[in-house]
Amino acid sequence: MKKLLKPALGLALLAGLLSSLDRGLLGEVLGGAHLGWFALGCLLALMANLICVTRWQRIAQGLHLPLQWPQALSLYAQAITANSVLPGGIVGGDLWRVIGLSRLASTGHKTSAAASVLADRVSGLWGLAWVSLLASGYAWFSLETGWLHSELGALYLAGLISILVLPYAATRLARVGRARFVELSVATPMLRRTLALSIAVQLLTSLAFWCCMQAVNLPVPLALIVALSGGIFIVGILPATIGGFGARELGALALITPFGFSKELVMASSILFGLTVTVQGLLGLYFWLRDHSRMT
Repeated sequence: MKKLLKPALGLALLAGLLSSLDRGLLGEVLGGAHLGWFALGCLLALMANLICVTRWQRIAQGLHLPLQWPQALSLYAQAITANSVLPGGIVGGDLWRVIGLSRLASTGHKTSAAASVLADRVSGLWGLAWVSLLASGYAWFSLETGWLHSELGALYLAGLISILVLPYAATRLARVGRARFVELSVATPMLRRTLALSIAVQLLTSLAFWCCMQAVNLPVPLALIVALSGGIFIVGILPATIGGFGARELGALALITPFGFSKELVMASSILFGLTVTVQGLLGLYFWLRDHSRMT
């Protein structure tokens, strides 16, 4: 029953969002999307995930786990497939990585598999916060920044800053013996060593999203989408998705449309961005089928 809850919530959320839009216009926009811009978005999203593979491998090896790059690529690709093609959502993909890495680890390091995935997620979140905070500062002074100048904008910036201090706070909280904080505290030095990779990932991901906006002629400045990507992608990890769609679209509509952009264009660009992940999920089926055929 729990496995059906996330896609059910995602389906309900998508239905609610679509009911507030001109669905005829949305269909026209998607049908007329520029394939060249979309293809470039797919390429940038793929490059971002290849860097994610490298980051996770380095974190895992830092925790003394025997994860080689080809193995990391296979598990990461299968996780994307689990998230975007098979039912399950983001936790399903992360759980698949933990299970796969646990099979490779020695008995004394099996618990480190979960820590490596947690640290990889936090590293990505950390890089996202850095990139979005710096872009928000630029947008604050150089663009018509709308709600970024309001109390809501101050709260948004405070949230990004709180993410930046999370790894350091975990070191103190680990002293009270909370398992998750202990795991994160151990991995904190690796977060600093992989920060450049995480920043590269988030820049490429934001560029991929921007390309999808260009595909539907949505004139959002690049600096603004990089600034807002922190909020959009954080909302996107909420457990209300079906095939990766739902929560991210909510975040995009909530954060981008107040700047005066069309809801239908914002929704279309977010759907196209989600399809860049779906494409990778379909490619990941190769690793899924290959590894499953070996086990049978």
